[in-house]
Amino acid sequence: MERMKKTGAVIAAAGLSSRMGAFKPLLPLGDTTIIGQGIRTLRQAGVLPIVAVTGRESQRLTAYLEELGVICVYNSRYETTDMFASLCLGMRRLKGEADRFFFLPGDIPLFRRETLLALQQAMDQTGCDLVQPVWDGRGGHPVLIRSDQIPALLDWQGEGGLRGAMEDIIIKKKQLPVQDPGIRLDADTREDYKRLLRLAEESAGGNTGTR
Repeated sequence: MERMKKTGAVIAAAGLSSRMGAFKPLLPLGDTTIIGQGIRTLRQAGVLPIVAVTGRESQRLTAYLEELGVICVYNSRYETTDMFASLCLGMRRLKGEADRFFFLPGDIPLFRRETLLALQQAMDQTGCDLVQPVWDGRGGHPVLIRSDQIPALLDWQGEGGLRGAMEDIIIKKKQLPVQDPGIRLDADTREDYKRLLRLAEESAGGNTGTR
């Protein structure tokens, strides 16, 4: 009988939140927070372990995340590095602990559990190294990556972050259309945040809340 694959996650939460003007991960969303909602949905899909890479307000965020059972890694260069650098830190911590992992920014909270399950199923069926969800013709997050790609990703020195690495070194990849606008909804600005609040309120009583 084939062993069930273990799926982890890396969340990039080291950004400056400069356009928002407030610390995005801990902004309220429904009965939880922006990052808390994403963690809940990951857990509902059986994702474990979850690694979060922190930067700005690391002590405060780490205290919150550790109560949720999340492993935290600090990006000491968060002010001068991009999200791919955080991904690399998270992959180093996750290496050897999961067969594959979801990668997502900490400000994309409203993706669906069904999307996570569909991405895993697509990887199982196709044997692809990376599967990205697509809604309305555009790719989003979380992206599912096989852990045997970690060494090549860590060694990559090109430009364009994860997108550049996907194009340069990951050969077998798939884009999976999903009925999930949440894969494209982040919280870069105040207007983005207001939209997330409206959508979370509309789905209250469904898939909302961690603490």
